[in-house]
Amino acid sequence: MSFTAKYRGSCADCEEGITPGEEVAYRGEGEARELVHVKCPPAFDLTVTPACPVCWLIHAEGACDA
Repeated sequence: MSFTAKYRGSCADCEEGITPGEEVAYRGEGEARELVHVKCPPAFDLTVTPACPVCWLIHAEGACDA
């Protein structure tokens, strides 16, 4: 859910400033919650998913056809 910023801040995606009047939203929950511009594409997700030890592809565990 987005809202209009009332205060200055910094976007967690593009790291540029947020100025009052811009459309922003919170991403995440609790203490991990970050403020982002609505117009920014999401930051690159650096989550590492292990490759299958049989075929070396990344797929759901147990889904290997090899």
